Parts: sequence; C-alpha cells; structure tokens
Amino acid sequence: MAKFFLKSGDFVWNSGIFIWNAKAIMQALEQYLPEINTIFKEGTSFYNTIKKRNSSAQLMHIALIFSIDYGVMEKAKNVYVLGAEFGWSDLGTSALLYMISYHSDQQANAVVGLHVMLEQNV
Repeated sequence: MAKFFLKSGDFVWNSGIFIWNAKAIMQALEQYLPEINTIFKEGTSFYNTIKKRNSSAQLMHIALIFSIDYGVMEKAKNVYVLGAEFGWSDLGTSALLYMISYHSDQQANAVVGLHVMLEQNV
C-alpha cells in the first residue's frame, strides 16, 4: 500500500511538524481534548513559578496518553497541509549531530552555537 501511495503522488507524509497560533490550539484542545485543556488551564497560575515543574510533569504524563494527531488534527476542520521538501535526519545520536554540524575544530570537535566557552585545566 505504501508503494502505491508513493507512486501515485497523491499523498503526502505527515512529518509531525505542526504550526498553529495559541488561540487556535487552545480552542481545539477545549473542543477535542478537554482533559488536556483542563490541565493547561489549571496550570496557568503556575507559569514562571517553581510550581510549574509539577504542573508540567502532570501535563506530560497525561499528554503521553493522547496524540495530537488523533486527538485534534483528524477531527479539526481548520487543518491544512503545506508541502515542502527539505533534508531530514533523526538526531538520535551524537554521531549524527556531528555529521550535520557546520563547525568543527582541528581536533574534530563539533561546535554548535555562536557563544561557546571552553575551559582548559592546565
């Protein structure tokens, strides 16, 4: 079936990259995933406080049960696909991160970022 999909050219791959504004996703959560929406609303008073960690942990535990794909994207009416072609790599290992790094020093150390501090013990 996958070969048919690819050959036909009528299908696109869901890369799991979603773009939305806060208002739209909060409305969708309220409508399609009220359990998660409730946790978000209960946690808003903890934003930027030490209690945020517990609220975030609870939300993460609940979020593992729900999929944004099944919970919102397959039900919402205001979902659109934007086709794009770009390279992709699962950066699951430090070796892959090294391979895509544009900067490395003479000792083959990869550096990512503009501000990197090196401390040497002499």
